[in-house]
Amino acid sequence: IFNGVSDLLFLIGVEVGPRFRCLMVNHAYLKRTGRTEEQIEGKLVEEILAPEQARSVIEKYTAAIQSDSPSYYKESADVPAGRLMVETTLTPIFNEQGNCTHLLGASHDITERERMVEALQESEERYRSLFENANDALATFTLDGTITTVNRAAERLLGWSREELVGRHVSEVATSASAALAAERTRRFLAGERLS
Repeated sequence: IFNGVSDLLFLIGVEVGPRFRCLMVNHAYLKRTGRTEEQIEGKLVEEILAPEQARSVIEKYTAAIQSDSPSYYKESADVPAGRLMVETTLTPIFNEQGNCTHLLGASHDITERERMVEALQESEERYRSLFENANDALATFTLDGTITTVNRAAERLLGWSREELVGRHVSEVATSASAALAAERTRRFLAGERLS
């Protein structure tokens, strides 16, 4: 079962100190990190990771053993297989005396999702920049004609600030011919016509 899961699973032994020794990882962990069992299993955290990363992980593990419930965190790390971003659930396991003996970790790989979010944010930023810096007056509005955004060129052309324009109906700031054209194009768009 440990190896039939797509999440990265790991079992950490808690030793006096506390010190943290990796006891077991699943196949998904090895595949996504690019590490081998020999590089990980039986080793202390500081023997596996770079010093700064090891310190961060030890802090998270120490906090987990001091709690009595699972902890959650998001992290990114450079591993032999490349950049890896995960959401991790770390569950402390206690013995009959109430001492934490193990930590069970389950990390969900969010690398692709985070890359898509970054790409979307970059795309939105480019759109905002193109919209804002266009030489032509541009505005967006709701289907009923309420202005939602304007660029600097629209402010200059109309002589009103964006604060004065946003929330107004397009018919209040455009010529009657322009407002009629906008209404007609919206109607055609909603009817499924292709606008050129």
